[in-house]
Amino acid sequence: MDRTAYKNRHIKEHYDRINLVIPKVEKDRIKKICTEIGASINEYLYMLIRLGIVLEGRNGSIGDSVPY
Repeated sequence: MDRTAYKNRHIKEHYDRINLVIPKVEKDRIKKICTEIGASINEYLYMLIRLGIVLEGRNGSIGDSVPY
């Protein structure tokens, strides 16, 4: 199995995918923020989701299950 196939298999087995539809203007704003903080779009959105969960008083803390 080549490296790309291995990585794709690992992702399929260990992660879920969520599609997000936003206006193009918002994507550009998010990309700019990510560049400024040195994060990928995925890292940034996942961090915001985890932070929202914590602030809402749901289970978990900011450091739980964060792979970054």
